[in-house]
Amino acid sequence: ARQAGLQMAPSDIFANQTVAELAAVSNSETADLAEQGLVTGSVPLTPIQKWFFAQDSTEPNNWNQSLWLDLAADLNVAAFSAALQHLLTQHDALRLRFQRTESGWQQMLPESATAVPVHNIDLSKLPESERERKMEQTAIALEGSLSLENGQLVQTALFHFVPDLPVRLFITVHHLAIDGVSWRPLLEDLESAYQQICQDKAVNLPQKSSSFKQWAERLQAFSQSPSVSAAALFWANNLGQNALLR
Repeated sequence: ARQAGLQMAPSDIFANQTVAELAAVSNSETADLAEQGLVTGSVPLTPIQKWFFAQDSTEPNNWNQSLWLDLAADLNVAAFSAALQHLLTQHDALRLRFQRTESGWQQMLPESATAVPVHNIDLSKLPESERERKMEQTAIALEGSLSLENGQLVQTALFHFVPDLPVRLFITVHHLAIDGVSWRPLLEDLESAYQQICQDKAVNLPQKSSSFKQWAERLQAFSQSPSVSAAALFWANNLGQNALLR
């Protein structure tokens, strides 16, 4: 509906459970859209990011989420690689770069993105018993190569077998840039960009809603609002009293 220019709230879908009822409450007014294209500049750390860096881990780079997917046997590797790069513009968090300073960790979105390498690995000549071991070794190495300070938050590998078998994709992303909910829109955009490139079309992905930068700035402002400060003080006082009672 949004891509068709119709605006409605999620609550409208539950309150109006027929097409006719939804048509009555939806509208085609232009909604406030986030900045499109390449979003750049300094980004405040979110509360969970502050918590992460407060742990002072000896291996802050080695904290990720990964997926294994089967792709078509006739995968166009060049088109897949190009589609992957489009994700860096569409999903700003994949371009985050972190820097350790005297005042603590800071993050920013640079004007240019570090390209996501696509490692093509031919397993067709290996015995089947050794293929799993090779894939596991490669996955561990790629997870260990993520770098917060160098802006390398994404790594991928394509494992090729005999021609009629699916290509196996391994993709890993640092957890500061992705969570479990984020995978679905990310993979949908990857597939959409790939199909458009294969059809010699310009890549046209859905318009962005709130960017990560905008969301982080609003979250920071909200966390410093009087209502949140009052709630935090209330819970701190009550938790302290409950602790004394116990």
